Amino acid sequence: MARRGQGTILAVDGTKMSKSKGNVIDPTEVINNGYGADALRLLIVFLAPYDMTTPWNESGIAGTFRFLQRVWALTQDYLGFGDIDYQVVEGNHNDKASSRITHKTIAKVSRDLEELGFNTAIAALMEFVNELYKIKAEKGIGNTK
Repeated sequence: MARRGQGTILAVDGTKMSKSKGNVIDPTEVINNGYGADALRLLIVFLAPYDMTTPWNESGIAGTFRFLQRVWALTQDYLGFGDIDYQVVEGNHNDKASSRITHKTIAKVSRDLEELGFNTAIAALMEFVNELYKIKAEKGIGNTK
């Protein structure tokens, strides 16, 4: 792989962030607003391609937080800690629809990570979660939100 430079996250006004200009974003404020560090990290890599310079935009933090909540809920449901109990039902987690979308997502995310396409890898994972919720709804399994 060829060497690639990383992009820069600019201040909201499009200028380079600088303490002397007083236009830096304090991550502690974002984290303490109830979103947490993981939602902030996810937002940072989801903002733009790795090598692209882009202005800071905090508006997506609620979306990354909701995505993480949906992943957590799916995981808890699968493990039997949520509002449903899968009881590792035979065939429930290995059906053709979920298997197909799982393998497709693994391939896409793997390619994206090799190319440092973190934002598109996250987008693929978001699509994957949406598809899993559709499968849950079709099967009438638990909470489908």
